[in-house]
Amino acid sequence: MRRYETIFITEPDFPDEEVTGLVDGLNAAITEGRGEPLKTEDWGRKKLAYPVRKYTEGRYLRLEYESADGTLTDEVERRLRMAEPVLKFMTIRIDNDKKRLVWEAKQAVKEKERAARRAAEEEATAAAEAAKAAEAPETTEDAGSDESPPAATQSAGGAATDEQPSTEIRPDAGQEG
Repeated sequence: MRRYETIFITEPDFPDEEVTGLVDGLNAAITEGRGEPLKTEDWGRKKLAYPVRKYTEGRYLRLEYESADGTLTDEVERRLRMAEPVLKFMTIRIDNDKKRLVWEAKQAVKEKERAARRAAEEEATAAAEAAKAAEAPETTEDAGSDESPPAATQSAGGAATDEQPSTEIRPDAGQEG
């Protein structure tokens, strides 16, 4: 079965009882046409992008349903055309969109997992290099060397960073001028 979505806009002052009657009539037409109504949402009053029949606001409603064939959408749209308070409507097939969205969501999860794995590997590499760097000064101090070169590691962005802060003393440091 194919899944469809019909969004329609009614006059903003259309009474709630009549909106319910219109939606019930559409759901009955869907059921009669061997379809299945799935969801009905009332999005409330919203400002229109441009005036339609001198209205600047409209009441938005969304109807989601399944149908075995496309003739059911023709009947739903025919009933919306005949309903005077309906300003605009549009029907789209959404099962392909949902499949694409599900696929994109799965791809995003996989990419997050890959990024987490890469970050863990980089962290482990950095920790190993830091441990080597910590061992290296002890062996060089025993040899009598006063200064050891700062250890550089690759950051996530690929730029080299110094792990040890600079201990350079400038002659003008601490003097106010």
